[in-house]
Amino acid sequence: MTIPSELGVLLDGKKYVLSTRRRTTRLEPGKLGRSYLECSASEFTQLMLGHFNVEASIEAGRLQASTRIAVETAAILFPQLPLWQPPFDSLPS
Repeated sequence: MTIPSELGVLLDGKKYVLSTRRRTTRLEPGKLGRSYLECSASEFTQLMLGHFNVEASIEAGRLQASTRIAVETAAILFPQLPLWQPPFDSLPS
């Protein structure tokens, strides 16, 4: 993924564009473009929080992507994170 980049997002039938620039990322109403994701607002929230793996969500049918570029961009923007990590696990012993 190169910066700047844009990824269209269709949330509950409404069109948005996720614009990533060098210093900012914004979700604004607008166009979809060729590469976009389609999902519900609640699924998108979980994706942004790092609760879902993008490709696993596509396979499960919770997320649809228009192109392979949309899948690759979403995987970079929304990596799956550990659900919980105790605060003292990262301290040196």
